[in-house]
Amino acid sequence: MAGDAPDYSRLMSFWDGTNVATMYESVPIFKISELPSLTEGSATIGNVNSKYFPTTPTKMYFGGSHVVVGAGDATKTSTIILTNISLIKRIRFFSSGADITNSLKIEITDADDNVLYTVANNFYDKGTYDFRFKIPYELTANYKVLLTYTNTAGIATTLAWGVDYLYAGDFVFGSVVSSFDSPAGVPAGLAWDGTYLRHSDISTNTIYKLNPVTGATVSSFAAPTTAVTDLAWDGTYLWCCSSSLDKIYKLNAATGAEILSFNSPATSPHGLTWDGTYLWNSDQVANTIYKLNPVTGATISSFVSPAGDPAGLAWDGTYLWNADFAADKIYKLNPVTGEEIASLDSEGSYPMGLAWDGVYLWNADRDTDKIYKLQVYP
Repeated sequence: MAGDAPDYSRLMSFWDGTNVATMYESVPIFKISELPSLTEGSATIGNVNSKYFPTTPTKMYFGGSHVVVGAGDATKTSTIILTNISLIKRIRFFSSGADITNSLKIEITDADDNVLYTVANNFYDKGTYDFRFKIPYELTANYKVLLTYTNTAGIATTLAWGVDYLYAGDFVFGSVVSSFDSPAGVPAGLAWDGTYLRHSDISTNTIYKLNPVTGATVSSFAAPTTAVTDLAWDGTYLWCCSSSLDKIYKLNAATGAEILSFNSPATSPHGLTWDGTYLWNSDQVANTIYKLNPVTGATISSFVSPAGDPAGLAWDGTYLWNADFAADKIYKLNPVTGEEIASLDSEGSYPMGLAWDGVYLWNADRDTDKIYKLQVYP
């Protein structure tokens, strides 16, 4: 096609938040005014350069491209170049007609082509393969993801692949700012009272007031029952939910004395938060998030949670946040529809309580026995 005018009927465009991103022949580039000269052929499967990414951190997914590798062709290579990357989360590979004798290697290198991590190096049959590795690197670094594929099959093979990652801008979506050990063995609920973290532990049936800088216990009192899975703060009183008795309690924040209680809307309450007027409660068995009248406990509205085991809840003034220990994720949700706005991988594999302090999101993780302070994209 050298010398020919571009065939604009083969262009696909989408909006990335700042620029129009254009894909020509499945090779993603940015800014229509800067279309590169393209060459045909299958020696290069795809090449992505992210220098035109927006400065606001965003979860991004880009397919490397599609290409047909002829029957018995020699090794083909492909490169995806990533700029200012904070976290590589997943690499997906698909082949439509591969023979099991065909080999695939996926490597992550630095800008100087030094191999940092081998994601895959094996024989693969046709189908889709997800390499779900959390591969964190130093912020604002440049990396390459290299795919090397050898087709020895007697039929042509169509390949597609892509990388799911986070871009490092002024700050990083979901990055850990700090962490400290929880005061006991099975951390669960979290709430922010304006100065301190309130935290419940299932192993000790105790509610702690914690210094948010050091994690030191300022004071504590006995929980009103066992299995206190989450906490909420309404500005004056502390609330908690128990998955053993399926109840929600309003407590004196200094003494822990019970002021009132009512039944939770389902059988395994695991999350609780306060939005300024109403209580919100997530139920792990019902897989549902409920908006509750704080006087009677009556359900005002509800929606299905985004994953299978909803736990901690937090309210940031506009949105709900929900931790789920089946998905190992923390979700940002529209409080009216329950629609997922964004999500991030939890630092540990058993995220429980969440709290919002006005700037940062906090998460207690039962797997690591730690409490994390997170910087998240607002």
